[in-house]
Amino acid sequence: MPLRCFHDRSLSQPAVAVALTALVCGACAGGPSLPSLPQSLSGPGLPNVSIGSIQGEATHQPLPSAEVYARIARGANACWFGARGRLGKSHILHADAAPSMNGGAVEVVVHERAVDQPKPWGYKAYRIVLTEGAGIDGTPGSGGTSIAVENSRIPDAEAARMRAEVYQWAAGTEGCRHDPALDKVAEPVAEAAPPPKVAKAPKGAATKAAPKATASGGEATEAAPRKQ
Repeated sequence: MPLRCFHDRSLSQPAVAVALTALVCGACAGGPSLPSLPQSLSGPGLPNVSIGSIQGEATHQPLPSAEVYARIARGANACWFGARGRLGKSHILHADAAPSMNGGAVEVVVHERAVDQPKPWGYKAYRIVLTEGAGIDGTPGSGGTSIAVENSRIPDAEAARMRAEVYQWAAGTEGCRHDPALDKVAEPVAEAAPPPKVAKAPKGAATKAAPKATASGGEATEAAPRKQ
């Protein structure tokens, strides 16, 4: 039976632990389950899946899908949906995983957060598909795991960064990829300070006396007061 989990902000560590222990739980609470995944990436259920045409991307790992999923989960929790995750406020994540004995197929879907709906998961924005292969002797999971990604609604620049992170995490390298252009936060524009107010003299205030004028004889005389 596949494991299906909705994560409102992040992939929890218990979910990762369950994945590493053959995903034996029946279901996690919250969210509808996704349809069963085909066993091959070429099936009709996986249209437009990118298979990693960029040079240097490792699209296959010699590990069971549960372990590859756990690596991706840790990275997504740290970089996408953690306390400082880039997607935590705008997206949520749903994981649907099956144990090796049931094919080992894993689908991780990033949904847009539907703030105006009773349930928070909106359109599918980004998808990660893990397909597990059997070994030469038919042992489930011993043939390694293929990784593919599909972008639907994430801006191209951010989707490219997410793609690189997925293959990086799947290969066992932790960490978030930083891009100054994408990570730049707009600084608030300071408002111009208002001009200083000029204090007005209160009505009825006495006027200053004019300076004394000097008479021709050298004695100071009082100047005539100004008319109000």
